[in-house]
Parts: sequence; structure tokens; C-alpha cells
Amino acid sequence: MYKELTDRVLVVNFLLKVITMTQLVYVKYWMVSISLWKYAVSTLRAT
Repeated sequence: MYKELTDRVLVVNFLLKVITMTQLVYVKYWMVSISLWKYAVSTLRAT
């Protein structure tokens, strides 16, 4: 019984880690795409 509980906790911790990692990657990607978009807009205005 006790082992099952600890296994479940480990699985939950692992899932939380994966979720936070993917969120971080998504946020980084979002920031990069926003900066690229701003750069593209500024270059289009310059021409």
C-alpha cells in the first residue's frame, strides 16, 4: 500500500515537471516569435 502511494507521488511529480518544462519551452518560443514579428514589421516599415 505504502509503495503504491509513493509510486503515485513520483508519477505526479514527473508529470508536473514535464508540464512546467513544456510551458517554459512554449513561453520561450512565444517570446521569440513575438520579437521576430516586431523585427519583420519594423523592416517592412523602413522600406
